[in-house]
Amino acid sequence: MNIRDARVLIAGGTGGLGEGIVRSLMGRGAHVMVPTRNPEKLNALNEYVADIRTGSLEGVTGSLRSSTVLPTASNCRSVNYVHPRYETPYSGR
Repeated sequence: MNIRDARVLIAGGTGGLGEGIVRSLMGRGAHVMVPTRNPEKLNALNEYVADIRTGSLEGVTGSLRSSTVLPTASNCRSVNYVHPRYETPYSGR
């Protein structure tokens, strides 16, 4: 699946597994939005993906329920992505 230029929201993107997902999506050219309540974790994520030259990262401080995250999240679309190691796509449901 081509996800270049797709806008993807990753809840939990500053955690260990989430960081890897963010990195992988950015490496494939996606524009990734990560909401977080902890600005320090967002700074660490920015450092972790600083070497990736494709895609982009947009961090938003707040919870998924906050008024700062919801308007931005509405610009994202649902993306089903199948990692090459897996046979079944994750639908996010």
